[in-house]
Parts: sequence; structure tokens; C-alpha cells
Amino acid sequence: MNDKTVSEMRSEVIESFIGLEACIDAVIGIHYLGKLSMAFYEEVLYDEYFSFGLKARILEKILCADGDPQPALIQRLRRLNNIRNIFAHCGVQRYDSATKRSYTPNPRKLDTALDFGELHSEFVGGLAELRDYLLEAATRKGAVIKLKEGGRWVDFASVG
Repeated sequence: MNDKTVSEMRSEVIESFIGLEACIDAVIGIHYLGKLSMAFYEEVLYDEYFSFGLKARILEKILCADGDPQPALIQRLRRLNNIRNIFAHCGVQRYDSATKRSYTPNPRKLDTALDFGELHSEFVGGLAELRDYLLEAATRKGAVIKLKEGGRWVDFASVG
């Protein structure tokens, strides 16, 4: 696999995850404020110290409070975040003189190579259902949703 292909996959994964996170932000914002508030996003949810792990945990609490806990969905969300982190942070290649090949080591098992193609397929395969569920959850809470360009980017407006 050449660098351009990995670079394109990296871009797709990160851009798609931004849209997914926007859906989560909408659910959180509407749940706690009853509306969407850019001030809340900018001052709270978009703060560099407000981690994705915290957003996922808050989403999990909201879904439980709504009587729809979705443990498999939360687990899939965390897995997609893990894949996103691999694409965002793993890229340094090593050279194996025995096989005369370069590879990017798996951070959990350094003697094995990451398969970016497999990770990309897993990410894409889990994205649509998760995104659709989160869009539906945001809509149930009062968001008006506009999808852009193949469903990647999302614009929200709140009712009322």
C-alpha cells in the first residue's frame, strides 16, 4: 500500500469522525440545554481538554436516561475512536532488514504491522449505522439536521 492511499484513508477517517462527533455534541447540547448553543460548544464541548472519552461517557449516560442504553453502540463508538486515533497518531515506519520491508508497527504489539486497509474497512463498515443512530437521537431531542456531501458533514439547528 502506498503512502497516498494511506493518506487518503487517514483523511477520510478523521473527517468522518469529525461529523460523528458533531452528532454527539448535538445530542449532549440539546439534552442539557434544551437547544443547540454555539457558546456551549465553543466554551465547553470544543475545549481542548474536553476529551472524546468524556463525550462518549456522557452520551452513554444520556442514552441510559432516555431508556435506550445501547451498550453495543457505545462499544462500537469507542472502537471507531480507537481506529481514528491509530490513523491520526501512527505513521512512523520501521524497516525490517530480514524481510527487507517497511511497516508501521501496531502500538499494542510492536512486532506486528498495522493493516491500514483493514482498519479503514472496519471504520467505514461501522460508521453509517452509528451515524444514523446518532442523527436520529439528535432529531428526537429537537435538532434539525442538514447533511452535506455524502453525509460526512452535519449542520444542526435547534427547534424553538
